[in-house]
Amino acid sequence: NFSFFQRTSMTMDWDQYILLDNQSTCHVFRNKSLLMNMQPADSPIAIHSTAGVTYADTVGYIRNFPDPIYICEAGIANILSFAKVREAGCVISYDSTRDAFVVQGPRKTIFQSATIGTIRALSAEHRSVPG
Repeated sequence: NFSFFQRTSMTMDWDQYILLDNQSTCHVFRNKSLLMNMQPADSPIAIHSTAGVTYADTVGYIRNFPDPIYICEAGIANILSFAKVREAGCVISYDSTRDAFVVQGPRKTIFQSATIGTIRALSAEHRSVPG
């Protein structure tokens, strides 16, 4: 299960969290241990950031999520692109009764959030949310 969390602590282990980023144009993870079925990418990518350019030529997958996720261990975070999550056929909604964002896949809930602080992230400690 994956759950979203918001935290402000700079001392937390960010390798265990996934950012749902509304500015990213691709999915890219720093921590490959969060992924399965790693393989060479069909199309390697160049990743441009304020730190410069780096390249990713390997992808992996999250269970119940259809898109490949590029692996870039030189990166600073594990990032899912908000737009690409929607393009993958997932519905992103806000449930005010639970104060939670929910990412619903074609057959089940894939991600769910909780609000704790100011940065919204998925917790990699929770891998299966009932649908």
